[in-house]
Amino acid sequence: CLSPRMIYWKTREYENTHGGQTVDTYWLIFELMWRDFFRFYCVKHGDSVFHLSGPKNTRRAWSRESKLINAWKNGQTGIPWVNLPL
Repeated sequence: CLSPRMIYWKTREYENTHGGQTVDTYWLIFELMWRDFFRFYCVKHGDSVFHLSGPKNTRRAWSRESKLINAWKNGQTGIPWVNLPL
């Protein structure tokens, strides 16, 4: 079983024996920290992170314009990284 802690320390050990940090080891550690951030954020705020109003209980005016909704459904928002998974 691999733990995030083990991955962190093995990555640091690799850096120390192979000339320092690389782009790959930087991003590996970055993703581990990002993972921990969200874990602690969810511990603090509970399931409210999944509610429409979010942890701050903020009400938002959602557009119900059918043209925009259909563009989103069909992956034609004009924003490539939004369209990609659609």
